[in-house]
Amino acid sequence: SAGADGAVRLWKAGASRLERVASLPTEVTRVCFSARESRVWSSSGSNSLRVWVWDAEGPPTLLAAPAEKFRSVASARNADVLAVAAPANQVRLYNGAGQPLSSSFELPFKVGNLALSAAGDILAVSGHNGELLLYELPKFRLRWSRTVQVDGVPKMEFTRRGDELVVGGDGFVAEIDVSDGAMRVAFRPRQLWRVTASPDGRLLAAGCLDRAIRVWDREQAKEVACLQGHDGAVNALAFAPDGKTLAAGTSAGSVALWHVPSWQELGSSKTSLAAINDLTFSADGNTLAIGGRTANDGGQIILWETNSADQEKQSILDKE
Repeated sequence: SAGADGAVRLWKAGASRLERVASLPTEVTRVCFSARESRVWSSSGSNSLRVWVWDAEGPPTLLAAPAEKFRSVASARNADVLAVAAPANQVRLYNGAGQPLSSSFELPFKVGNLALSAAGDILAVSGHNGELLLYELPKFRLRWSRTVQVDGVPKMEFTRRGDELVVGGDGFVAEIDVSDGAMRVAFRPRQLWRVTASPDGRLLAAGCLDRAIRVWDREQAKEVACLQGHDGAVNALAFAPDGKTLAAGTSAGSVALWHVPSWQELGSSKTSLAAINDLTFSADGNTLAIGGRTANDGGQIILWETNSADQEKQSILDKE
C-alpha cells in the first residue's frame, strides 16, 4: 500500500501480479514514461497543478519548485524528450532526468493536451476550443494550425510512424497528415471519450462513455470489434508496444486487458483507484502505468508488472 507521505510499498496482488504504488496529494490526470530513464512522469490536480517525477524506488518528487505549476505532460517514445505545459500558455522541453532542454515557449491559447512524436521532433498542442497547432522541435517552428469542431479539448496522439496525428472529437475519429494538416474522418464512434492507435497504425480504438471500446480497421475501413462489459466509461486506452494487448481503464477504477486480434479478454482487475484517468505501457511492454483519482480525491500512480498468467494466456490466443 502507499500512504499520504508518498512512500512506495510493494506487494503481490492476485495472479502473482507485482504492483508498485505512489500516492500524490491530488488527482493524477496524465502518466508517461521517460524514454531513457526508469522514471514515470505524471501531471496532477485541477487546482493545485503539478508535474511529478517518480523512479519507482522512492517517493515522487516535484519537477520544479513548489511555487511552479504545470498543466500537462507528454513524452516521446524513442527520444529522451518530454514536453510540459504551464497554465500561463507556455510549454517547455525537459529530458527524463528533469533537466530543461529549452526555454519556455509562449502559446496563443491555454493548453488542453500535448502530444510528442516518437522521435521527439514534433509537438502537437490542442486548445479548449478545438485549436490544433503543430510545431517542429527544438526551435518551436510552426508547421501548421487548424481548428477541429469539438466541444472542449480534442484527444490526440501520434501514430508510431509519426506521419499522422490521430484526433478524437465529438463523435468522430480523424487522421491528420503531419506534413500539411490535411484531415480525414476515419469513423464515427458514439459517445467518444478516448482514442488510441495500434503500433502499426492499422487499428484505431475508441473508448466510449457507454462502457464500450470500438475498434476500427483502417485497411478494411470497417469496425472489427465492439468490446463490452466494462464497469464504467472507458477513460483510458493503450496498446502494448507489440500490438498484441489493448489495456483499458474505467471511470470505476478497473483495468481490463484485451487480446489483439482475437478480442478475447485476458483479464480485468479492480485497482485501488476510484477512477482511472490515464494509462500507458513502458517501452518493453513489461510494465503498465496507471493514474487516477482515489476515493478521498487524492491521486495515485500504480505500476503493474506483466505476469506469467498474462503471458501464458496471450501465447495460447496467439496460436489459435
